Amino acid sequence: MEKSPFVITAPAEGGRMLLLDTSTGRFASVDQEVLACFEQAAGTWAPQLYEAGFLADSAAACIAAQHALFAQQRADRSVLRLSLAPTYACNCRCPYCYESDKAAPRVFMSEQVEQAVYHFVEERYAQDGFTTLELEWYGGDPQLCLDVVARMAAWMQEFCVARGVAFDCSMLSNCTRIGPNEARIIAQAGVSSVLITVDGPEQQHNYRRPTVEGGNPYAQVKAAIGYLADAGVLCNVICNCDKVNLPLVPQLQEDLDSLGVSVTPVKLNDYGHFFGKNRFCKPAFDLFTHEEFHRACHDLMKAQGQLNAPMLSALLQPGTRFCNGQRNNYFNIDNIGDVYACDGRMGDARYALFNLMDGSEPVLDAVSFDPCEDPQCAACALLPLCWGNCRWEREECGMPCHPLKTCGTEYLTDFAACFPTPTQPFQLLV
Repeated sequence: MEKSPFVITAPAEGGRMLLLDTSTGRFASVDQEVLACFEQAAGTWAPQLYEAGFLADSAAACIAAQHALFAQQRADRSVLRLSLAPTYACNCRCPYCYESDKAAPRVFMSEQVEQAVYHFVEERYAQDGFTTLELEWYGGDPQLCLDVVARMAAWMQEFCVARGVAFDCSMLSNCTRIGPNEARIIAQAGVSSVLITVDGPEQQHNYRRPTVEGGNPYAQVKAAIGYLADAGVLCNVICNCDKVNLPLVPQLQEDLDSLGVSVTPVKLNDYGHFFGKNRFCKPAFDLFTHEEFHRACHDLMKAQGQLNAPMLSALLQPGTRFCNGQRNNYFNIDNIGDVYACDGRMGDARYALFNLMDGSEPVLDAVSFDPCEDPQCAACALLPLCWGNCRWEREECGMPCHPLKTCGTEYLTDFAACFPTPTQPFQLLV
């Protein structure tokens, strides 16, 4: 027997040790005798540790199993995932936007490209027989061309109904131009959820995410959330955070509580490589490193009493992958028919896989990033939790490892505190 390569540890009270198997989510508290058996992969407690998965026949077999799981999930074609950008135009002028050079041209997807998208979906169905179609509206901002959204969504819904294919649809939008009528159009398009970025309370958000129309974008977003809720569309809010606005997230959450939405902090990155220029500079902005951000988020959630058992359990459970870009059946299609494997690369023709209009036969296999082939990721005990994280982000802004890489001891200790004090030498908590 050998120690599983996917077990991480943290010291606990009374000389005990916490063990987490990131490939299964099994979580245990052990005393020093059991710990010695784990470290030596032998002894009185070895059979129990083996049965729980902390010990294995071989580390190589554990790694091979994870590689096989990733390959299987990556190659699964039961779900076709499309991210459609019907325009790169956007009415926001966020100073940190990496798509700012694409925002001005108001070029919307043409009828010819729409027809090419339909043909592509039909081809994929004929080849793969997918049972679910997942559609995401992206941009730019799709709220600027809801006529295109409505028309294409109607085709997609009719296509799915006729074949018994499940249909799931979401949208990313700044939601500054959504009134009751627009909310109804979005709902009728089958959109079940809209992801909205709100960068802090009113003053902070309006400085960071102004619109070309002026006015009060924060108030417009709050109103839109209400209209969308009335139309039956769920709204999810993220906040692009740095050292300036992360402390303001609790204030933002308190203001949005009445609308029934929760705020998720995400790290603000310099994808455009122009931090320090124009308005994207100190003191209005002050970027975190990845490690600083993970620690600051942990401390903020702990101070707010948010580190409860459900939240921590979700954080510590193995995932299938970090992003859709690691799947071979995920396609980002823009307004001119260029197809990309990563939404972050959209609009940069150097990264286009093919164009729907050129008539060539695209090569659709092996377009995904495989962390199992990356030396740093393949040797990491956290691989089953993050699957290499975001390839685009690591190329643009450095390695965005899982939060446990920075705060593993803290999160495991927090999770252990959610359970009664262990009384057995080897006690499984999860």
